[in-house]
Amino acid sequence: MNTVAAVTEIPHRAVDDDGKLHIFISHKLKDKKLAETIKKKLGVLGGVQLEMFLSENIAFGYNWDDEVHAALERSDWLFLLYTDPSAEWDWCLYETGYFSAGIKAGKHAPICLHSPGIVPPNPIVRWKTVPADEHNVVNLLGQLYGEPPREGVPAIRHDLVEDYRDTLTSTAAEIVDAFGTKPEQFWWTNFFRLTLGGNQITKLREDGCIDDKAEVTSDISSLKLFNLNTDRCEWFDIKQQLDEESLGWIDALGCIMQDACLQRVPRYPISRFHPPGDKQQLYRPVVYRLDKMSDQSICFKILLIKATGQCKPEVRGNLGSICDLLQMAQDFRWGVIDEHSFKIRRLMMNPATDEEVSKYLNKVKMSIKKVELKAIDCGFKVIENIEELFDEQDDKDVIREASNRWAEVRGELMTAISDNNPKQVTVALDEIRRVNKQFLCVFAKRHLELLAKLD
Repeated sequence: MNTVAAVTEIPHRAVDDDGKLHIFISHKLKDKKLAETIKKKLGVLGGVQLEMFLSENIAFGYNWDDEVHAALERSDWLFLLYTDPSAEWDWCLYETGYFSAGIKAGKHAPICLHSPGIVPPNPIVRWKTVPADEHNVVNLLGQLYGEPPREGVPAIRHDLVEDYRDTLTSTAAEIVDAFGTKPEQFWWTNFFRLTLGGNQITKLREDGCIDDKAEVTSDISSLKLFNLNTDRCEWFDIKQQLDEESLGWIDALGCIMQDACLQRVPRYPISRFHPPGDKQQLYRPVVYRLDKMSDQSICFKILLIKATGQCKPEVRGNLGSICDLLQMAQDFRWGVIDEHSFKIRRLMMNPATDEEVSKYLNKVKMSIKKVELKAIDCGFKVIENIEELFDEQDDKDVIREASNRWAEVRGELMTAISDNNPKQVTVALDEIRRVNKQFLCVFAKRHLELLAKLD
C-alpha cells in the first residue's frame, strides 16, 4: 500500500495559533537516543518558542493515534530520521505521508535527514532529503530558525543566522556526531573548497567567472599557501594575495568550473603557479569533485598538487623557450585559426540559430584563452620575455610589430564574438593568420640559429 498517496489533505493549524515553531520527529524505536539528542540540541537554541513531538513522550492514558495525528496536524516541520535501509519504515512513511498532505495549506515539505551514503526511501525522495553532514545540517538549521514557521508568525531565532553562525555550526557538528557518520579525515594534499550559490552560479555558467564573494573553506595549512592564517575566507581574499604573474590560473580555474557546471569535458589543464606562501614550489590546481548541495548551492573541491618534473626530457635555456614558442605558434595556426575559420564558414553556409552560433563562437574565445594561459604558464606574460631570446634588432622589431598588431586584432575578434557576428570573426581570424605567420617565421629562424650552435 502506498501510504503517502492514500492520505487525504488535512488542514494546517487546526488549533489556536500559539506563535511557536512545531517540529514532529519521526523515527524508529532503535533510533530513540538519536531522536532525543536532536530534540535536545534543537531545543537549546529554540527555547520556549520551539515545541517538538516524539511519540514516546505521549503520557499514559492518552489515545496514542489521536495524539500522533494532532501533533502531525499542528507541526510546521517533520524530520524523518532515516538510518537503516534494511528496516521496515511503514509507520514512519505513514506519518510522513499524513504530514505531507498539509503542504498545500502552508506546511514545509517533510525532511528526510539521513546518514550520508544511504539512499532515502522512494516514497519521500520527491520531498527534501538532507545528508547528515555539517554543511547540509548548518543550512537546514539556518532555514529552520531563520524563516517564519508559517504565515503570520515571525522566525524564532533570526539572530542565529545573522550573528551567531558559529553557534549553528557547532550545533550541526553535534547532530552529525549523533548520527555517528562523521568520518575521520586525513588530507595528504593541500586543498580548498569553493562554494557558490544563486547569482554566483549563474555568473559562472554564463561567463566562467568566479564571484569575489564566493566562500572558500579549507584547513589553515592550505590557506597559509596564500599567506592567510584562517580556514575560511572569500575568493577575493585569495586573489588579493597573488601577484600579477600568478593570476593566470584564476581564469583557467573559472573555465574548468564552468565546464563542470555545464557537464562538459574540461577543455584544458589549469596552469601552474607559485603561491605567495611557498615561492620555491610550483603548484597546479586540480578540480576533483563537485557537490550539489540541498540548498541549491554548488561546492567545488580543488586540490593543490605540487608540480613535479616533466615526463619527457625538457629542453632548457633559450633553445627550450624558442621550442615552446614555436610549438605554441604552430598549435595556434592549425589548431585554432584554421580549424575555427573552416567551421565558422561552414556554420554560415548552413542554417544555424543565434544560440548555435553563439555557442560555437564562445568555443573560439575559450581556444584563444587556452593559448594565452599556456603562454603565461611558459613565462611569456610580457613581450619583453620573448624579445630577450633574440640577438638581432630586426627580429626584435618584427616581434614588437606583430605583438602590437595581435593586441589590436584580438580586441576586434572579441568584439565580434560578443556581437555574435561570425562574418567579422572570420575577418579577424584571417588577419590573425597573417600575424601568426610573422611569429612562425621569426621563431623558426631563431630555432635554426640555436640548433646550429649545438655541439
